Amino acid sequence: MGLLFNKSQPVTKVTQQALDSDSVCAVLQHFPIGTTVNYYPEFKKAIVLETVIIGYMINKTPFFSAQDVVFEGEGADMKLLVGEERKATRLNSLSFIIPVESRGMGQLDYTRRVELDRIGGLAKGNNITLMAQVDEGKTPLVQTTVARNTQFKEGPFANTVISLLDIDVTSLLLIDQRAKARLQINLPAHISADKGDPISCIMADFSDRSVRLRGESGWPAGIVAGMRLTLRFRLPGRNADTVLRGELYRVDYNDLVLMLEGIERDGQCRRMEVIDLLEIKSKLLQLPANAA
Repeated sequence: MGLLFNKSQPVTKVTQQALDSDSVCAVLQHFPIGTTVNYYPEFKKAIVLETVIIGYMINKTPFFSAQDVVFEGEGADMKLLVGEERKATRLNSLSFIIPVESRGMGQLDYTRRVELDRIGGLAKGNNITLMAQVDEGKTPLVQTTVARNTQFKEGPFANTVISLLDIDVTSLLLIDQRAKARLQINLPAHISADKGDPISCIMADFSDRSVRLRGESGWPAGIVAGMRLTLRFRLPGRNADTVLRGELYRVDYNDLVLMLEGIERDGQCRRMEVIDLLEIKSKLLQLPANAA
């Protein structure tokens, strides 16, 4: 036992490694305080909820105003200045502060509710993937881990139950899953859920496995990520609508992305094949705005 608890051995203090300033600045610029963001827990992309970044926890100190977090310089030389003194400081820890209560819980179907209960959502230790608003055609995405849930006793969010999400600043990605072979279009279309009324929209682009649709005045509250939708549109040279089916991957105020799964042929839905995609693309290219 003396070998395990030798008091004569010097105690070595573990020095916490500083966070990379460039990476920190990049993440915070894409996820500013006050921003509404989507997230999904434990890599479950079908369970998409909405929250708001109400502050940052920087070196164990909370900041709730963007005026307390200032960026100085450009590019690789950018530095983060925090607090009233606007001093550059060694960054040892960084967390997002979000409310435990999220938007969209009531819109999850039964299967996703059960799965969310199973994995625990914002439970301590869970991975939370945050997605910011589209920026120049890219969706900023960063990985975080729930450090703890707590309640502020004072300040602007006193008595609010919040989650602290420790940020992996090296995980920032700017993704566009539809960038490959994406065709820009502007074609009237309709979407509908099972037994739902058709909703007018515009097909904005079409890629190998997805289509982006634009709603001129936003989408109804019932249109949420993970649901199955039917898409109808008229291709050049056709006297009947093309009918596709798929899963709603992401929905913003004006845009949604539908991941394509099936196509209707002779009144029956079957799995989409490469020839189906090539045929649709070829006909879309015959539209005047898309002619080569």
